[in-house]
Amino acid sequence: MKRKVLSFVFAVAVSTPALAGDRPAASAELMQGMEKFRAGDMRTANVHVLNAVKADPDFALAHGVYARILCELGNGVYAEKAIERATKLGFKPNQLNHLRGHAAMLRGDFRAAINVLQPGNVDRKYHGYAARILARTLAASGDFNGAGRAFEDALRLTPRSAVLWADVGRYRFNAGNIAGAIEAGQQAAALDGNNVEALTLMGELVRTQYGLAESIPWFERALKIDGQNLATLGELAATYGDVGRNKDMLTMTRRMLQADEGNARAYYLQAVLAARANMFGLAKSLLDRTGGRLQGNPGVTLLQAIVTLQNGAGEQAARILTPLLQDQPANDKVRRLLGSAYFKSGNMDAAINTLAPLARRSDADSYTLSLVGRALEAKGDRVAAAQLLDRVGQPGRPDASPFDLPTPQGDPNDANVAIPQIAQLIANGRAADALARARFVQSRNPGVPAAHILVGDSLNALRNYDQAAEAYRRAANIQFNEAVALRLVRTLVRANKNADALKVLDIFITQNPRNLPARQLAGEVFITNRMWPQAIATLEGVRAQIGNRDAMLLNNLSWAYLNTEDNEKALIYAKAAYALAPTNPVITNSWGWTLFKTGRDKAQAVAYLEKASAMTPGNPGFRYQLALAASEAGDKAKARRALQAAIAVPDFTDRKAAQDLLKRL
Repeated sequence: MKRKVLSFVFAVAVSTPALAGDRPAASAELMQGMEKFRAGDMRTANVHVLNAVKADPDFALAHGVYARILCELGNGVYAEKAIERATKLGFKPNQLNHLRGHAAMLRGDFRAAINVLQPGNVDRKYHGYAARILARTLAASGDFNGAGRAFEDALRLTPRSAVLWADVGRYRFNAGNIAGAIEAGQQAAALDGNNVEALTLMGELVRTQYGLAESIPWFERALKIDGQNLATLGELAATYGDVGRNKDMLTMTRRMLQADEGNARAYYLQAVLAARANMFGLAKSLLDRTGGRLQGNPGVTLLQAIVTLQNGAGEQAARILTPLLQDQPANDKVRRLLGSAYFKSGNMDAAINTLAPLARRSDADSYTLSLVGRALEAKGDRVAAAQLLDRVGQPGRPDASPFDLPTPQGDPNDANVAIPQIAQLIANGRAADALARARFVQSRNPGVPAAHILVGDSLNALRNYDQAAEAYRRAANIQFNEAVALRLVRTLVRANKNADALKVLDIFITQNPRNLPARQLAGEVFITNRMWPQAIATLEGVRAQIGNRDAMLLNNLSWAYLNTEDNEKALIYAKAAYALAPTNPVITNSWGWTLFKTGRDKAQAVAYLEKASAMTPGNPGFRYQLALAASEAGDKAKARRALQAAIAVPDFTDRKAAQDLLKRL
């Protein structure tokens, strides 16, 4: 598409007589600018063409090319001025209407853009360009069906346009068709390896499909072509930050500010860096420098609330977060933060009401349960508080569902309607019905990861772990994110494929080294496989990031240290875990067992093990551990009772050892 525009520009140049100004100098600058344009370096191209305009203000061709480059740079206001100047100097309106429509779209005047981009208003040479911009305009205005038809027209007219395929990829990506977006992005990059938009899109798609680290080379490749491209710099900066390369992230933001002094996104990204370093005063100062230009951006709003909350203004943080949660009711992070803001401001009722949807879920996290429990305690409802606090640190929580949305009504063949409905069927225990519907949705939407996830969830509920893992793998091949990776790992563990589970975790954590849930799960899998040094290294890294507030994390660390015979650390962590969750049977049992195995206090060990057994009378493993400790402490009667209770459980795995011990007693 670019070469067609430029060849047309050359044709006009031949028939345009030299006017006032230094035409030779202007022509030389224009030629250099067009070379940079072809190479994808828009900002350098812009400098040369602007020099051409200054050298000869009456050079119509220079103004036309200048308008084209300004559109590429996203500056609709100045592009419109360049178009008007080129028209006055000899261009016919229909020769520039494709650019006029582009400029109108960039200014947000969608109606004007749609009107001017109609085929009858545009020179036939630019029907493909006009169809592409019309499709983008329709998508931006919310007419996704119309945008799809316009993109089809554009592809029919200019099937080998890299910039068109990049736009198609972004359209599909925003529509949730990740596989289709990847196909379009690959096509764009193959057609023009110097197209910065295509390379940047591929970086975003690879980041979605494979992970953070894998996407970095795409962004770096784009910046070798156009080192001042703000969109690419911003994406690379954010990606560097998410993989923990904070210095590189800071370098990218400084390059953004060099290219665009006062760039709001650069200041926002620097504020993210400051907040991660717990420098909340600096983060606030950097956010202030955005001057409200990113108002309405969810990420910016969330960061503003975090900074405000950390600076002690709970009520103000709640006011910031309330509209964000209304816009994103399924965003657990926002809901959790808003609940915390209410709690810290002393509004216990609002905290409880906000967090209740999370606390009711079977996969509720320990922080939410603790916060609601403490809010209930503050209101004097100790019974309800105890019920929640009992669940803190509970092991074996099921997978979280990314579809915790109100079940909508409408066309059951529409994925947006069907997905929440199928998730509700699974939640209601109708897994077979859910599987039938999920497979239908999957067949209709093969490029949508959520369709494959629901098939996997249905199969998991039916305990068909091998097929569930295969469904998750299909989703992972499209979008390898946390929801897919953790589901796949847990399913592989259930299928007794621990080695495969560890491989998946290794790949995911390599790509997403800061992901906490994945690292916590890796620690659990290492413990299950008795890989104690690996478990300790992984879980200590998590503890360094989140502190000492997760009871199960501390409990798992204690267990790992106990099995490496580091008794002092085992005792420290077990005691700390019990202090956080004294009503949790798993943690209580671990504290008692640690006291027993280290020989620190056998009488107390028996007391804690007995308490854990009383809380979970159906757990034969706890009974067996109590018997071992009671036997060592000389209480043979208690040991016998515990052994008899354990042996009575049909699927008790240590029955033979328990029977042998009972005989010796």
